[in-house]
Amino acid sequence: MRFLRLVCATACLSLAACGGGGGGGDVVVLGERVPHTAYYALGVIDFDGDGFNDLVATSKFLDPDRAEPHPATVEVFRQLPSRPGTFDVLIKFSLGATFSPYEMVLADLQMDSLPDVLVSGYESGMFVALQDPANPSSLLPPKQFDTLADPLSGWIRFTTGDIDLDGRPDLVLVNDKQVAYQLQDSSNPGQFLGPQLVGEGAGIVATADLNADGLLDIVTLDATGPADTVLYHRQNPNVVGQFITPLRLPVGFSIEDVKLADIDGDSRLDILLCGFDAASQFGPIYGSWTVLRQSQPDRFIRDEPYPANYLDADWFDGMDVADVNGDGRLDVITTEQRGPIQVYLQASSGTFSLSSTIAAPVPTSSLSDGSVQVADLNDDGLPDIAAYTGDILVLFQNDSGDGSFASPVRTSAGN
Repeated sequence: MRFLRLVCATACLSLAACGGGGGGGDVVVLGERVPHTAYYALGVIDFDGDGFNDLVATSKFLDPDRAEPHPATVEVFRQLPSRPGTFDVLIKFSLGATFSPYEMVLADLQMDSLPDVLVSGYESGMFVALQDPANPSSLLPPKQFDTLADPLSGWIRFTTGDIDLDGRPDLVLVNDKQVAYQLQDSSNPGQFLGPQLVGEGAGIVATADLNADGLLDIVTLDATGPADTVLYHRQNPNVVGQFITPLRLPVGFSIEDVKLADIDGDSRLDILLCGFDAASQFGPIYGSWTVLRQSQPDRFIRDEPYPANYLDADWFDGMDVADVNGDGRLDVITTEQRGPIQVYLQASSGTFSLSSTIAAPVPTSSLSDGSVQVADLNDDGLPDIAAYTGDILVLFQNDSGDGSFASPVRTSAGN
């Protein structure tokens, strides 16, 4: 299991993403000794409540010739309602100079229909920044708090979900050893109680009511073997917040990302996974993704993995699931650091075929992991793609609505 790649980013100018695609402009890749902004996480959400999706990223400015501290920020690229598909309004919120960001989740902690920002770091706890109710799109000063990090815990990945059924998002966190949750204090939005250990876990984490018992379950990994095993932690139906011995679901390769969705329309959630398959300890690495289909409650059947279909396909870092061509069936979109982006359309038989491989521009930076999200990014009613492959990219769907996309556009990749 690979938790993080070395970040080595370079700087370029911020560019507006114009609807319909097209080139992203000339970008000069600078030497690694040049001060630069490194991005770590990308999210898509209507940040300011104007009905248009925005892009949110975490970043850290690095200067190789100066010792820490280096400032870390949350950056919001707001979509202009007057020019859908254009992201040229940049707002920055400081996370301080000693914080090293990693994972980011956008969630409505205050229950005011505006997303708040949670960011985890490396052995440095977590920041929560609430939106200022009096000034939408402005964040109150971020507050840092401890999680289950310790000197041996490494990177913290996390998600949110309502563990205790009080209607408020709670934290579910994993490091390289264990998975835990922290309940949100019902009387203090954005504040969380101490960690409650769930059990073994590593690398990835996702939450949903997988077995339809009304309680949130947790999916994570046992990454101690040569190939990863999914750990499916189920809540005790008689004791809210207590988890029973996890089911172990072999996968056969190393996992980098997970999504939970009803991929085959049978009203049962399935587990989608992407990562890489190493032929041997020192042999070549191949990107792969697969589906663990829930055939009966808590029973899963694994699809044969779908391999990447391009040269240098070392692994898939990120994936998303959405019906991109409007046929009522969910499709799969994958990416990796440096790209490309691949679109797999689902057929009526339930199988997937590679529809397109979209090359990403030569990156002006690199990052810990690639990521991809599907959302309407130009208000035309069609799902588009936002991806991070060393730059923040937008791929607008063609007007045909058939799941084909224009060339990537650099929305921003620098300071």
